[in-house]
Amino acid sequence: MRRLILSLLLASLFMYMKGEFIYFDRETGFGPFAPGSEWRLRHDSIPASVSLLNIDAPAHNELTMMTYVKNRRGGVNASGTYVDAAGKRRKSERPGMRFIMVNEVGDTLRIEVRSTPVENPEMLARESFTISWRLNAGGVEESHAFVTEIADNSPFHNGSPAALSLQLNPLGCSGTLRITEGIAGRNTLWNSTDDISSLYQFLTGPSVTAIGLEAMPGGEIDVVCLAIAFDAEREDPLLIDPEEIETILKTTSDPYAGYWRLTDFSTDDSMLLPGGEYVCAMIPSGAGRYKLLYLSGAQRNAARWLPGMLKATLRPAGVPGAFRATWLDAEGRSLDNDCAVQMESTRLLTVQFPHLISTLRMHKIKKP
Repeated sequence: MRRLILSLLLASLFMYMKGEFIYFDRETGFGPFAPGSEWRLRHDSIPASVSLLNIDAPAHNELTMMTYVKNRRGGVNASGTYVDAAGKRRKSERPGMRFIMVNEVGDTLRIEVRSTPVENPEMLARESFTISWRLNAGGVEESHAFVTEIADNSPFHNGSPAALSLQLNPLGCSGTLRITEGIAGRNTLWNSTDDISSLYQFLTGPSVTAIGLEAMPGGEIDVVCLAIAFDAEREDPLLIDPEEIETILKTTSDPYAGYWRLTDFSTDDSMLLPGGEYVCAMIPSGAGRYKLLYLSGAQRNAARWLPGMLKATLRPAGVPGAFRATWLDAEGRSLDNDCAVQMESTRLLTVQFPHLISTLRMHKIKKP
């Protein structure tokens, strides 16, 4: 049964999904969070006590854990301390938080999210996220770390409330995991790929039966709200079946609708890297708007992209043939700062990213 979201904050955080939501409060258990209540996670010693939420979700179905959290030790000069397993007190610089997943045979995956300074002086951003994961499967432990190139503006970096989500099998992509930041998952921080076999085997193996949150050693996290959704249905689908796309294109007379292929590009590699030789479909979506849907050609992060996934949305800019656009890059991050599309004709378009000093062009083709 679908639960109603009782506050404007929760409504804005979860409005992009519908399905069955479960809310968890440390004091009251399941149900909506009481106004102003928070669940504080602290990690003062090892081993830390962790509360896991048991779930009953079919294997390999979509599962999303959405959180609104404050990292109380996320500031530039912030740190914490904890007592290690040997009884020694240790210092932790800018500790963050962890998502935890446990499957039915007891294998445990921890995904760590923390703020880190950007050390490359050529980068405009000064803050980034480091995402790392540690898997204990069958008594064997493996770990990997990744530094994202997200900009400074995440509130997670300075201890303000931030939306962070964990998505298992997003959009039905079995065996994949995604960490997003921002309302409605605006920025993709990290996508797993199937080239690390142990992680892929965990994600495609026995069902996940418990999920939870944990502060990193020395960390302190306030969980303002938390929700879990299974098999979420999107009001505005991010994935359209290619056969449905073909049907739409056969029945529309819109001059811009059709199949489009990347012609050429000019990019500043320090700002934006080409994602591949894209072939896309453009379909009208009402009120003069369009959707550009990926079909093939991804080279960077190719495992993330499935035919029919949303690549860009185009909104009229008030001048014939000109559109404001929201573009999803190869990592799934939303690029909408001054992104613009100009239809040079019904067979040629230009996409411009002024802040990234980059441009690409696409031309219309027959069905690929």
